[in-house]
Amino acid sequence: MLRTEYYKTAVIQDFLTFLVKACKDNGFIHMWTSFDTKSTGIKKGQIWRCHSILDAADKYYWPASAGKDKAKVYSLAETSLLLDDLSAQLQRAIQVSDTELTKEICNSILYWGGVSRYPNVAKDFRQVNFPIVDYLNAVLSALASDELDSENLRLANGHTFKFDSGLTKIYALLYKRFIIFDSRVGCALALLARQFWSTSGNDISTLPKSLRYLWSGDQTRRNPNLGEKTIFPKFAKNKSVMRIQQNIEVSWLIWALAERLLDEQLVSGLSTEQVSRQIEAGLFMIGYGVYN
Repeated sequence: MLRTEYYKTAVIQDFLTFLVKACKDNGFIHMWTSFDTKSTGIKKGQIWRCHSILDAADKYYWPASAGKDKAKVYSLAETSLLLDDLSAQLQRAIQVSDTELTKEICNSILYWGGVSRYPNVAKDFRQVNFPIVDYLNAVLSALASDELDSENLRLANGHTFKFDSGLTKIYALLYKRFIIFDSRVGCALALLARQFWSTSGNDISTLPKSLRYLWSGDQTRRNPNLGEKTIFPKFAKNKSVMRIQQNIEVSWLIWALAERLLDEQLVSGLSTEQVSRQIEAGLFMIGYGVYN
């Protein structure tokens, strides 16, 4: 599906309107119980709450570090500065075709994301002879193209599109309109989609495929199916094509939502990219858990 076709889909336009409301005060009430103080920033067993997607973004917390000095970052403001710097470094390294520097920066991104310790994440990037600069140039060209087809992604120079929990982070810093689509963001979008569908009086079993977002993580804490039959499938290797498609379409969705928030003056003083990252951060926090 092309971006223009995606935006013309009636259910997507209706969902966007719902998401705008969910960004307003008391537009989306959500809570979860902290399972780990280090990960969530609040004491284990305490309740985390938000009253909108933007409120969730204000409460963003991700304990991480990156860069040569491995400086710790926690808040959205600190994280944004770090990622802006890594993004600029990555783009410069690719522009000058510096293979080793590009790999180094990608490793820093994976380290920030907490996935560098997993050997199968960004596996090809770790190979000595992998043409990382040529590959990322092909990815950038594809993602930025008006002819990008979410269901049939093609890369230049014979490259095959690779995707996993680490690469979504690298691609997001490579191209400003690409969203980090991890298990938490997927869970949050699934929760929002089911609320959108049910408040319209629809049976959840009739939810369109375009809103059946992938998720992963703890079966009890993060399962948006809420004990029902599987409406929202889990991330899995055999669903990699679906995950790529959803990441592209979620990126289109969040960018359009950011533009709507700016047009309606629900946020100000920020660029569309900054607002989209704010939304991404809010979804990340919401997706830590379902109601419990």
